This record gives sequence, C-alpha cells and structure tokens, in this order.
Amino acid sequence: MKKITALFLSLAVVLGIFMIQGCSQKRGPGAVTGIENSVSSQSCDPKKGTNVFAGNFYSECKTTTAGNIFFSPYSIFAALSMTYEGAKGETAGQMAVLLHLQSDAATRQAGFASMMNAINAPGKSYTLSTSNNLWIQQGFPVLQSYTTVLTQYYLAAITLLDFINSPEASRQTINNAVAGQTNNKITNLIPPGDITSFTRLVLTNAVYMDATWADKFPAANTHTGSFYTTASSPVSVSIMSQTMPGNIENYYGAAQVMEMPYVNNELSMFVFLPPQGQMAALESVMTGDKLNDWFANRSSAAAVTGSVIVLLPKFTFTENYDLTSMLQNMGMVLAFNSAADFSGIAPKSYGPLYVSDVVHKAYVSVDENGTEAAAATAVIFTTTIECVTVPINQPPVFNVDSPFIFVIRENTTNAILFMGRVMDPTSN
Repeated sequence: MKKITALFLSLAVVLGIFMIQGCSQKRGPGAVTGIENSVSSQSCDPKKGTNVFAGNFYSECKTTTAGNIFFSPYSIFAALSMTYEGAKGETAGQMAVLLHLQSDAATRQAGFASMMNAINAPGKSYTLSTSNNLWIQQGFPVLQSYTTVLTQYYLAAITLLDFINSPEASRQTINNAVAGQTNNKITNLIPPGDITSFTRLVLTNAVYMDATWADKFPAANTHTGSFYTTASSPVSVSIMSQTMPGNIENYYGAAQVMEMPYVNNELSMFVFLPPQGQMAALESVMTGDKLNDWFANRSSAAAVTGSVIVLLPKFTFTENYDLTSMLQNMGMVLAFNSAADFSGIAPKSYGPLYVSDVVHKAYVSVDENGTEAAAATAVIFTTTIECVTVPINQPPVFNVDSPFIFVIRENTTNAILFMGRVMDPTSN
C-alpha cells in the first residue's frame, strides 16, 4: 500500500543497467498474478531484468493509486535480488519468476557485479551511486556462503547490530546510514515498529543521483502556466521552457516521447506524453516487455534530426511504499510467512526466518538545472523465536500540460532506475 508523503510532483532519476540480449524461456514455478504472462515465464540478465520489473511493478502501482507515482525499480530489484540469494525451494522459485532471474548463479551474480561496477564507476560528470548493506543480529549464524555472495557480487557492507536488546537504536542506525548514502533525501526509511526484538536481518539498497541537463532550461523562461489534470481541471504550476535538440518519438501509438539528456548524455529522462484523457491507453502498453523492447529497438530513431520546443512543469515529491502486499499480489507469497525457506541465509534449526516487511521510499526534484533523485529499499527478516501556440516556422512543440509518465535511464547500459507518473504536479 502506497503512502504519499511530501511536497508536490516528480520526474525521476536513474541508474542503470545494460539491456542485454533477449530473455531465455524458462518454466515458472506456479501461478503468478499481476505479471504479464509473456514475461513471467522468462529469465533475464539482471541488467535487462531490472527494466522488465520496472514495467511490471508500475502496472501494480497504478492499480492502487489514481495519483502520482515515483519509485526506483533498480533499488527494489537490487534488495530483492540479495534476498533471493538466500532463498531455497518454492520460495526461491516465486522470487525468480517475479524478478526474471537467471537460474545459473555464476552468470546471475557476475551480471549483478557488472551492473554495480558500472553504476559506481568514478570520473563521471554527474553524481550517481548505489550502496548495499546487510545488517545482522549479533551472534545470529548467517552462513558464510551467503555473506560471501553479497560482499563479492553485490558489494554489500556488513554491520552487526543488537536488534534483540536495542531494536529502536538499530532502526535509527540503519535509517541514518541510508540518509547519509542519499544526501539526506531519504530519511526514516524504516518506520517505527518495523524493527523488533524478533528482527534478525535487514537488507538495504540506496541509490542517489544528481545530474545537470545537457541543455539547461533558462530561468528567465520559466513562467506560471496551467497543467490540465483533466480537460476541464487546470492547476497553476511553474513551467520551464526552451528550444533544444531532439526528436518527438512515438511509443506504440499511445504517446509522444521526448528524450532530455543530462550532461555528457550518459543519463536521460524520457517523458511519455499521451493525448489528454488517454493515460489508460498508454498504461496498457507500459508493460515490462514492451517498455524494455522499445528502449532496445529505438537506437536508429534516437538520432537527433532537428529541435523541439519543450515546456515542462517543475516538480518535487517524495513517495513511500509498503511493498509487502504489492509483492504478494505479484506472486512473491511464500517469503512473507513462516513456511518461507531462507535456509541459504541461516540454518532452519535457528527458527523460521521469513520477510516481515519490505519498504521503499523515493525522492525526485526537477528544475531548470537538472534532476536530483534518491531512493532506498529495506527488506526486514524476522523469526518467530525470541532469540507540459507556436508561431508558424518555429520548431514543433512538446507541451507537457497534462498527465504523463516518465522514466530516467542510464544510457550506457539502457537501465531504468527511476519511473513515475504525474497526474497533478501540485498534489501533495
């Protein structure tokens, strides 16, 4: 269930991953709801699987809210992938279908390591980083085979905490670390009460981006204008405008698309603008495989052939999600009850280990200079045992004045790190 918390609207930020090859067919273990059938039986390289998951998770989000949406598919995917590394049996099978993970551990883990190294590579003209952490109860016997996979391939840092005797202090320690990893944009990720004396393990992922547009919007051009939440319901917003190089592309006949790159063209924001009142038609083709295929097949269409007048609303907002019911709707069921099998993390003899909660928080701010975005995800393990009128001859106009979807992509890898929907840029 999504809890909307702060400010007003959003575009997004990014990180990414390398869309590699096609998916290989694989039989899925059991029925999965909320995921398109054409994808649910496939396994993918992690760099491509993240994008497929982005579309599928967006489909789940739109069923639970009529308002703004913003999340980091990369962050959720990373945290759940680390969780998967310790799952066994049908618990692992359900997660593999949800995340489209490869069954071959060496291939899967090497793919994730490659992705992490690309994201955290030094010498970039923008800030982009991601951090994984494993927080363990002192004395809890986490298998060395599990910690080795997380430290070697997911670059996770390991910290021992005392959940049993100091659950609140432990929660604050984790939240403070996430805040530091996201330039204090993601604060209080884990809410009070989610960490208890029965908590034995917490996995976190944090991602932060701060990037300047390749072509900044002149502040002098920003004006107050209308954004039509419906054809008869305008709201007043600050509209940025400029003429910039680019093309207006087509997304399956359901939307016009404008790519707006950040400095050095390594990151881009893509705005998907459907005709007024046609958001549902766009969302019907905003599925994981269609979105991934569109990005993979657009290279020739992406060559810049002219210029476009772009008008885009400024926005800032933060979104909170409790992912527990959403992930269960998408097919990850067993992980959330005492029948879960996480024997790849710790021996079953120390009590049933299961996921008690998965929380996600994402922040985005878009203005004339660029975009700042951050997100974090936490997977909490528990046991039951105590222990927006152009004159003639001017370029075409891309006027974003009605609801739209956006994604932010890391262009060297084609990976979607952030994705959202703007229904009302002034909505809290």
